Amino acid sequence: MLSTRVKYAIIMPSGFIQGSELCIYETIKAFSKQQIETTVFFPKEGPMIQKIRTYSSSTHVLFYEWWATLEKLSILRKIKFLYRCLESAIKIGKICKAENVSTIISSTLTVPQGGLAALFFNKKHIWYIHEFGEEDHGLFFIFGKTISCFLINKLSHAVVVNSQVTYDKFKKYIPEAKLKLVYYAVDMPKPVLWRSPDTIDFLKIIMIGRMAPGKRQEDAIKAVALLQQKGIKIKLDLIGGSNPQYLELLKEIVKQNKISDSVTFYDFVEAPFEKIQAADIALVCSLQEAFGRVTIEAMKMGTAVIASDTGASPEIIKDYWNGVLYKCKDSKDLADKIEKLQNEPELRSEISRNAFTWAWDNFNLDKHGKDFKIAIH
Repeated sequence: MLSTRVKYAIIMPSGFIQGSELCIYETIKAFSKQQIETTVFFPKEGPMIQKIRTYSSSTHVLFYEWWATLEKLSILRKIKFLYRCLESAIKIGKICKAENVSTIISSTLTVPQGGLAALFFNKKHIWYIHEFGEEDHGLFFIFGKTISCFLINKLSHAVVVNSQVTYDKFKKYIPEAKLKLVYYAVDMPKPVLWRSPDTIDFLKIIMIGRMAPGKRQEDAIKAVALLQQKGIKIKLDLIGGSNPQYLELLKEIVKQNKISDSVTFYDFVEAPFEKIQAADIALVCSLQEAFGRVTIEAMKMGTAVIASDTGASPEIIKDYWNGVLYKCKDSKDLADKIEKLQNEPELRSEISRNAFTWAWDNFNLDKHGKDFKIAIH
């Protein structure tokens, strides 16, 4: 018997536990609270599948490829991709028809199969964009930006984006009547205790995110070196998976500045909330962030944030009210901002308190679910 409940299909970019995948996972949790069923598609096996099964009525592992890559493809490879793309879109559409799905949501810029499945099987389609593509991940559309964005528009009932800066990028290609801004939930445990704003003798700094050129961990390392030259005791923890070449570059910068005792590298941590709360300052140094999940996580843990003045960070942070902005790629400016928060504990406390209240009020499952539902109807 077919279900009489509303049911959405979600097309995931991967089965890994990463930033955008976590945000989609929270969207599925928000749908579950609203009694909306979901069936979720993954291109490959991965640890995220088990997490999502708690909130989704069904999951499917069905191989499909991205239409955005790190390299340009030959005409022959483009033709082969197109054939496989159509093949997987039909498979997705057949499952959606069998499971009485009303709406297909492509929860990444990089996967077109959901839009094609919706076209072939007469379903409503929503494109949920979490990334810039080229600017943040170095990805290029196989068929070019103009054609791809044309198809994103034509294949979608609505296009949902995660920040104003992402909205501004895609309004060049998508009519504003169709483009909808919905902020993430950033669901996480609420801390019980508020940390004391005492003067810091030994500064603890944390930076979370994949170690890659676009994340600019080198800014943080160079700022630590500058602060140590001034006699400031400081410890920097860098947490995340890594681009091997960039990781070697970072370690070489640490070695050259003789600060190996002050910088520690950690692998990816799924829920680093205790580490965030234990830090005095959290850094977000990216060249371009389409949203900035780590920024909100730190705010929600009561840890002061310093972020680069690019991407969505100026949209999230009101300078010296709920965070601090520094000039991107300027390690001296970053060092100066860190030192200011160290020397002014009352300011640091005021910033973190403002951020704490603002983040919990504006980023939660209930608000996200309601806003998303409004956006796609």
